[in-house]
Formats: sequence, structure tokens, C-alpha cells
Amino acid sequence: QPDLVLQFESQPTMPKRIKEGILQKKGQKVTTWKIRYFVLETNQILYFKEKAAQEPQGFIPLSKVKSVAIIDSSGLFSRGCYFDIVVPGRTFHLWTEAEDDAKDWIGSIKSAIQQQKSKAVVPDEDWMRDIEETPSEDPSVPKTHEQIRLEAFERLVKEVTQAVKIHTIEAIKLRESGDKHNALKIMKDLKEMKEVIVTLNRLKDTDSPLPVFSWSTSTLNVEVRNGDIGEDEMEVRIAKCSEIPSDVTHPYVLVTLPYPSTENPQKVRTAVFQPPEADIDLLHTFQIQRKKSFQIFLERKKITVELLNSRLLGWGDYSIGKAEMKLNPLLDDISLTQSLEFKDGRKVVGKVEVEVRLNRPGINTQRRDLTLRRIHLDSESEAASQKHPEAHSTPIPVEEDLPREPPLKKRITSLNEPPLNTPPSPVASTQSTVPQLMTPPSSKQHQPQPQQFGPSPSSRPVPPKGGPKTPTKPVQSPIAVKVESPIHRASPTPMAVDSSPNSSDFNMDDMISNDLLEWEISNLSKRPTDQLTEEESVRLVQLQMKKMALEAMVESGKLSMDDYLSRLRSKAEELRLRAKALVGQGDKKRAALELRRAKIIENEIQVSQE
Repeated sequence: QPDLVLQFESQPTMPKRIKEGILQKKGQKVTTWKIRYFVLETNQILYFKEKAAQEPQGFIPLSKVKSVAIIDSSGLFSRGCYFDIVVPGRTFHLWTEAEDDAKDWIGSIKSAIQQQKSKAVVPDEDWMRDIEETPSEDPSVPKTHEQIRLEAFERLVKEVTQAVKIHTIEAIKLRESGDKHNALKIMKDLKEMKEVIVTLNRLKDTDSPLPVFSWSTSTLNVEVRNGDIGEDEMEVRIAKCSEIPSDVTHPYVLVTLPYPSTENPQKVRTAVFQPPEADIDLLHTFQIQRKKSFQIFLERKKITVELLNSRLLGWGDYSIGKAEMKLNPLLDDISLTQSLEFKDGRKVVGKVEVEVRLNRPGINTQRRDLTLRRIHLDSESEAASQKHPEAHSTPIPVEEDLPREPPLKKRITSLNEPPLNTPPSPVASTQSTVPQLMTPPSSKQHQPQPQQFGPSPSSRPVPPKGGPKTPTKPVQSPIAVKVESPIHRASPTPMAVDSSPNSSDFNMDDMISNDLLEWEISNLSKRPTDQLTEEESVRLVQLQMKKMALEAMVESGKLSMDDYLSRLRSKAEELRLRAKALVGQGDKKRAALELRRAKIIENEIQVSQE
């Protein structure tokens, strides 16, 4: 079962392995002991279900490790050694058969943490010198110490704010391309940096000196996708035709895609244009199916682009020339652009620019390295800012805590209940509050449960009698109950509004409807990102996260259709009552907005029941 708190630290492209081996780990929710293969790298600890596994079950960022130490278990267990790794929000309980092995792990982890700290990128003296030497409004008057202090805070807040905007843009791009996992990783870093802005503004308002800080870079290896194209779509664009003979009076272009078969192709044609050249800009989406036959199609087939002349008086159209485009590059790429020549035999009778795009490559995955910067404040500075909670940030509004998903009204039936070993969705971790440092648990927390099965003494560590065990898998019901998802229907047509609602018109707790979330996101997304205020940018990210959380609940089976519709009915009624109260107060504009939201929810209910 992957650990939620560990799935957000950016990983370097080629990390170095320092130490690896078998340990046993106590589960977070299902508190049984599991055998895992641990790997210590230069910036993190990964653990796998087995040595041959390709994907880790989770990983512990060394930058978040607060302490690692052996736990005194004398008098409780007859053999083995227990040690803890403490990170904000969680303590990892580990067991190994030999105490020397535990000490070796602890020493290696501490050494890796120390090396990572020594490599932190701390701003050099030029950063402060530039602030000190920048002239004030009156060049004849030297800057005071207080002016330098305030300028240093303002510059640092500005740099962090710029990094926040870059994180926000990249998170939205990944979300739109379907890469929710990496989007959530960036969102986790994004939230922490917004908390840094709060801390900096608190320190500035309380006359504190500039804290010790450092910047670090992290690299995510993300999948490249065309998020605006569906999984089962192929987009073809005819951009421009040129060098068409002048004696061709009514030319047009016919595009033929021999899919699903040569006998049953898909076709689309452009409008008649005026030679010798024209910017046609025809954009058409062909339907495909992601099967083995589609891969064979990309390997062997071609798109035919034909130039025809439209005759009048019913004489029929005739071909002027043809061009063909091989599609096999799309096995490894998501887009293909070529300039083709129309040929009549060997004679060139014109040119055409063609672009073909897919959501993802036909076979292989296309990836890129995304490098982002993060800021880290000295822990003492963060603690000092907490002593002055009354101080607040005034220059830059900062995102509030991400919205919490309301609790389910009832649990779904056992037929829909996911098995205990089903990995939880990473979205769940966005509902946590700011993690607090946890102290190592008492020895009673380490009390292992009776052993059910385990490794042999010669091949893998065996816990002592009464030691760790592995959970029993639940019995699966032979009956499968399909829960229709309210998420994957066609999106509603966004209704026009004068402008995005201000903060007094918006309540994140109302955003429990998929259609309402898409409507709110659409209203904000229609505007360029650089024209959004900081508050609107934060709201857009919150809405994106809320929608991802809703999708995760539905896809995991934790939210049934009946429960979902019940929530929608309650919320629609609440919004109508609120609109009625606003009308009584004379606030007709806000009442109309609440009524609009209620209608969107009611329309979703009606469509879901059809």
C-alpha cells in the first residue's frame, strides 16, 4: 500500500544508490508488518514490494527526515532491532534482524542527509550587496538598515511568488494532459512555498531579520501528452496550400484516413479555395481505438491528401495530384508535421502543410525533464514566525488550506468496498493540514501482532515470536457491481457570466458537483493566466484539485452514484434557499449567481438519471 505522505518529493533523473536491502515496515493504516526492499539514494529512501519490482511502493524524502534512531525494545521482544524514521505527519516503524544492520542503515541515512544539506544552493553575497547598493528614492540619502531589511524581504517574496506562478502553470498543464500524479507532486510543493510566503510576511511585520534560506532544484520526469485531444482521437490539420496551378479554377483538398480499414476509411474535405495559395486551416478529429490494430495501422498505413478540382454543370470532380504521409513516427511521438508535394505522376502540382496529433504516442511513452525551484527556510525562522500569529501578510494574498472533502454520509456496500491492499489515491493527501512534527511512539506502539507468515531465517529477516505479520486478503465477492461515474459524462456548456465571482460570491464548500466545478474552471480558464489576480489563480488551482479529488473518490468506488446524487440534491436546495434570502436582502446579483449554480447542479442530476 503506497504511503501518501511520500509521493510528492521530486526525484532526480539519475540518483545514486548508497545502500539497499530487506527491512520490514509497519503499515500506516493496516498496521501489519510487511517485507519491503529498501533503497537509500542521495536524496530519498525508496521501498519496493520486492527487489525485482520496477515501481516503488513509496519513498521518504531525506529533506523531510527529522530524526532516525533505534527504539529501545528490551524486555518486549526476544530478537531483532526496531528503529524509527520520523517525518512531518508520520513515523516509519522498521525492523531488522540484526542490530548492526539497523545501525548501518541509521548511519548511512544520517550521512546522506548531511551531504544533501551541504549541497544546498545558498544565495551568495551578491544578492544582499545588490539590495544594499540599489539607490533609494533620494540618492543623496543613504539607505537605513530598516529599508535594506524591508527590501530584502520584498525581493525574496517576489522571487518565491514567481516560483509559485511557474509551479501553478506546470501543475495545470500536467492536470490537463492527464498526468494527475505529477500534478499532485507539484501541488504539494506549491502549497509549501505559499506557506513560506506567509512566514516571510510574518517575519517582516515583526521586525525580524531576513531568515536563512536556500534554493534547491528538483527534476520530474513527466510524460508528454496533448491534453486537448481525447485518448481515442487523432487530430489532422491542413494548414496551407501553395504553388497550385493557376488553371485550376475550383480546387479543394480531400483527406482520407484508411482507418479502421482500407475498405471503410474516414474522409474529410476542405472548402473550395482560390489558387495559387491559401491558408486553409482545416482542423478535423478522426475517431480511433487504442488497440493492437491501431499500432499496426500506424506502422503500415499512410494518410492520403488529394488535390481535386470541382467542376460545374455536373461534370464531376477530377484529381489534380496526390500526396501521402507515413504515420509510423507517431509510434514514438505525439505530433507529426510535414510539408507534402501534390504529384501527378512525377510532376509536382502544388504543396500542402499537414499536421497530425495524438493524445499520446502509439506504443512508447514520450517524456521530458521538468526542472523546478523550491525554497527552504531555516527551521528556527519558521518557529520564530509562529510566535507572532497576529502578524499577517499584506502585499501578496496566499492560498488558504486546500479544501477538505466532506465525509461520506454512509459507506457503500461490501460489494463496492475496495480490498485492504488497494493503493489509496494520491489525491487524499491534499486533504491533510500542515504536517506537524511527530515524536517517536512509545514502545507499546511497536508491539507486533502474531506472526502469520514470514521469511525463513536464511533468506530474509524473521520477526520474533509474536512479531510482525502480513494482512490477510479479504475474500472477493464473485458479483461485480458497476457504479456509473458522474465524472466522465460530457461536460456542460459553460454559461456566460459577466466576470469571475469575487471572494464574497464564492464558497469552496459549494463545489461538490462535477459540472459546477467544470463551469467555475471554465470561467477562469477563458482568461489568460497572466491576467488572473493572485486570488483567482489560487482559486483555479483549488478547483482543479477539488475536481481531481472528486474523480478519485468515484474511480476508487468510495463514492457511489446514490450518495453523489443525494449530495447534489441537498446542495441545490441549499443554494436556492440562499438565493431567496439574498433577494430579501436586496442583493439580486449574488442571488442570481447562487441560482445559476443551483440550476447547473439540478441539470447534472437530471442528466444522470436519464
